[in-house]
Amino acid sequence: GATRADVAPSTLGVGVDRGGALPKVDDRGYDLLLTAAREAPRPWIGVSWESYAQVQNFRGRKSITAAEFSTLTSTPGASFINLQFPNPHKYEVAKGATQDIPEGVVTLPGVNLKNDVAKIVRLMSQMDHVVTIGNTLAHFCGAFGFRATVMLPSVPDWRWARRDQDFLWYQTLQFVRNNTQENWTEPLRQVKANLMKSVIKPASE
Repeated sequence: GATRADVAPSTLGVGVDRGGALPKVDDRGYDLLLTAAREAPRPWIGVSWESYAQVQNFRGRKSITAAEFSTLTSTPGASFINLQFPNPHKYEVAKGATQDIPEGVVTLPGVNLKNDVAKIVRLMSQMDHVVTIGNTLAHFCGAFGFRATVMLPSVPDWRWARRDQDFLWYQTLQFVRNNTQENWTEPLRQVKANLMKSVIKPASE
């Protein structure tokens, strides 16, 4: 895929993939998925915006509302592909919890975003870039060497460290850290600007 990187191992020697095999999937099902994806114009930017951490306070700090995330996914010139896994907590779903999808996000048929991990990773390998919060998808991107932007709250999970220079696990991740707990306006503006420079090309090109 366009975002796969052959990168040097981190100084700790963990977390980075140098071209190892991707998970095996049913070829026919995967081909049908890619056929559906090709109806969306390039570049493809995979997105995930919500956490389902058990601790509600932590979940709230990590997550970005669909309405706010829409300020990114409504950007013209790219297809934003849904990689967001649904709510895994049955008791919340039973109480009527729903998942809002940001404006402009394309949900592809034929992939179970909750349980089909192999197909999700294969799909991620086809993305031109991934934008996600600090969740499982971010670890997938780092472990398989996919280039991604990871959006982190002002006080992130310990795994992501407090400063970029202190993070040593993955070499293909770019971090955008929020400096406030009020909203994600500035980080989303920064991510959009970065994508416009490096991923989303002007219509005239």
